[in-house]
Amino acid sequence: MARILDRIRLWALAAGVALFLLVTALGHAGASIGPKGLEARLLAPCCYGGTLDVHDSELARDLRKEIEDRMARGESAEVIEADFVARYGTKVRALPTEGALTTSFGLTFAAIFAAAAILFWRIRARAERAPAAAVATSSPTARDALDDKLDDELADREY
Repeated sequence: MARILDRIRLWALAAGVALFLLVTALGHAGASIGPKGLEARLLAPCCYGGTLDVHDSELARDLRKEIEDRMARGESAEVIEADFVARYGTKVRALPTEGALTTSFGLTFAAIFAAAAILFWRIRARAERAPAAAVATSSPTARDALDDKLDDELADREY
């Protein structure tokens, strides 16, 4: 049982570290995105049915070309995104707020981490109760009819 508890502790620690690294990485991801990153953050305004990076329409192709040209001239992703929002409305954003994806991932991993911690404490509590219960219910000298029958059957066999 101690091995199981050690494994759970290790997994809980790994989940916590992974959560921290993921949230940190996602928090810094928006700072320096390229054309493909911006295309993945914006919906195609023709039907709002997919992001610009995967949508196949004439308008989506034109907007991808515009993004690539403007970023090649040195415009930042934030300026281009703000221009697209001004032209097509806030519905053009794939995520309603800047931190929505980071928040979603953070909350998901926090829930997983909390569930692992609860599981760990429940298993630990059960492991602490189990030895006491086992000692209370069995004694080394307690025998019953089945023990005697088993001893008789084993004595009759030749090895």
